[in-house]
Amino acid sequence: MELEDGAQTADYKSFIGWGDMSPVTGDEAVKGLNLLCRHCGFEGMTCTDAVIRNTCVEKIVVDIFTAKQRFK
Repeated sequence: MELEDGAQTADYKSFIGWGDMSPVTGDEAVKGLNLLCRHCGFEGMTCTDAVIRNTCVEKIVVDIFTAKQRFK
């Protein structure tokens, strides 16, 4: 978006969180990967055992967060 004085800006969403991160495996890792795939538009996609074994899945438990957005 260009402003009258020549400056520019953009619409955005921002989220910053602080917490503890830990690895997850087994059924919890499969569930996390399936949720991520669905969120990204790959509904029904499944991961093979080889993919699960070669993918590091981490869980973040957020204690504190901040967020903001700028839209018209």
